[in-house]
Amino acid sequence: MEKKMETSGPQAPNADLVSEFEKIQLISLQSARKMKEAVGTSEALGRKANSA
Repeated sequence: MEKKMETSGPQAPNADLVSEFEKIQLISLQSARKMKEAVGTSEALGRKANSA
């Protein structure tokens, strides 16, 4: 029983860690895109303000 717990123990948390890591990667990718979009829109607004 104890040996089974030891062998299956690390595997389950690793799977959770991998999925958490993937979630974090997705979130960071999405936030990076949003940041780029925000920078793009602020630059466009800045150009409009400068040209006006």
